[in-house]
Amino acid sequence: VGKTMGFVQSIPEATIFALDPPPIQALGNATGFSMKIEDRSGLGEAALQQAQGAILAKASQNKALMGVRPEGLGPAPQLYVDIDRIQARALGLQIADVNQTLSIAFGSAYANDFVREGNVLRVYLQADAPQRMSPDDVLALRVRNQQGNMVPFSAFTKVRWQNGPQQLERYNGYPSLTVSGMAAPGQSTGTALNAMEQIAREV
Repeated sequence: VGKTMGFVQSIPEATIFALDPPPIQALGNATGFSMKIEDRSGLGEAALQQAQGAILAKASQNKALMGVRPEGLGPAPQLYVDIDRIQARALGLQIADVNQTLSIAFGSAYANDFVREGNVLRVYLQADAPQRMSPDDVLALRVRNQQGNMVPFSAFTKVRWQNGPQQLERYNGYPSLTVSGMAAPGQSTGTALNAMEQIAREV
């Protein structure tokens, strides 16, 4: 495990951790610990991520700890679609139609069933893959307004890339993030837990 960790730490494109498998398959690995970081003050996702980063930074310098890492999926690029509702209504559009168009084109919608060679098949509506690959494809969508005209999304929508969470984790009803790790060789689990509690108080 140590040799593998030494090798994978030189890979900048990924965060990789080597772990000992359980002695008996499917029984799990009882070593290590998990810590929940809760946002009890409602400070938001950015503050929660910042607290997790500070805890990981301090834990990496503590000699009683090893392999301290974040659990779950980290933030990832997301396309934020900013719809100007006032402008959309001024163009004669219903917000429900705007949302439905976006949902069907980039998600999917069940339409109906049909029978072919004795098999019942479902029909789903969705934009073709090449037409839903870039931000410009959102702006190119068109919605029919109350006058029967097709209005492009670019007339009332702006898009931008941003980082956002891939999953929303909660613990005790609060937004949370998880940090896991192990005690360093020669250190007890109790010592490792005390070190993590001290780090949490300092952050």
